[in-house]
Amino acid sequence: MSGKPKNKDKNISNEQIGWYSLAVVLDTQACIKYVSSLLASQLGYTVNELLGKDAIKLIIPKKNWEDRRSQIEFLFKQESVVDAFNIQLVGKDQRKINIQFNILKIGTYSNQEIAFIGDDLSISKVVKTKPTDEESELLELVESAREIVVIIDGKEKVKSINQTGENRLGIKKGMCLRDLLESKVAKKTTSFLNSLSNISSNANINLMFLHPSSKQRYYLKGTVSSIVSKGKLKEFRLILHDVTEDIKTEQAKNLYYTIAHHSIHSKDLDELYYNIHKELRKVIECDNMYIALVEENDGEDVLSFPYYQELAIEPIGKS
Repeated sequence: MSGKPKNKDKNISNEQIGWYSLAVVLDTQACIKYVSSLLASQLGYTVNELLGKDAIKLIIPKKNWEDRRSQIEFLFKQESVVDAFNIQLVGKDQRKINIQFNILKIGTYSNQEIAFIGDDLSISKVVKTKPTDEESELLELVESAREIVVIIDGKEKVKSINQTGENRLGIKKGMCLRDLLESKVAKKTTSFLNSLSNISSNANINLMFLHPSSKQRYYLKGTVSSIVSKGKLKEFRLILHDVTEDIKTEQAKNLYYTIAHHSIHSKDLDELYYNIHKELRKVIECDNMYIALVEENDGEDVLSFPYYQELAIEPIGKS
């Protein structure tokens, strides 16, 4: 990694510039492929002194080398990483600093890297009009991350979202987060974010998005960081992983067990059909349901409906 952006003409919004302060990218051998100038200076190094070096041996206390090496190996084995953690780093003068990092999995399966991105809230941010080469490079990495990175303001308006999130969820800059959630979930999410707005903090979060066009449900989990500077909320940073398929698999498994239970305990077929419909509605859009039987009568196929239900779900009469 050269330290210069691959595409200097990349359109980067003012909201994206400087959304991070501290960042380091490691390859599978824990070698430093990228480091922000701020993090390097806090550790007492220049960027060039750190690039290509083994991060474990250079900036981790010696007593933690083995544990940190194992943790790095574990992270690279994960499909995606959405956690946050605190870590102690050691500088060139042996001074120790404590940093909280968010983790992003970037690159391809054959060329994987992990980005550790933090934020030093003690430093006042200066609003700039154009990105430095360093910021452009990191933002390009974030764009290619497997995780979804969303930055929202205090009113839950989307300030920026990486390409992964835009492509998968259909979210665009300017949209309001609460408009993309079901009403009950939106109220709980707003309340939760409000509880984080007075102090810089990091918490786990689970969300269920509705695609603005298709209305398809997406289940996401990850972390949310509230960025508060000088007592004022600057933004919320969400790093999310799509767990929709995992949730659907779990729901399907539970559905099989539930239907098996109803097939044993329902007193007749009408009650069984009704119970199956009720359980299906819990996991998929299933307002209308029909069970059709084809029977031969005098050489002709006759279609009958032992169960049919539209919109309102109420037990039907005896078939």
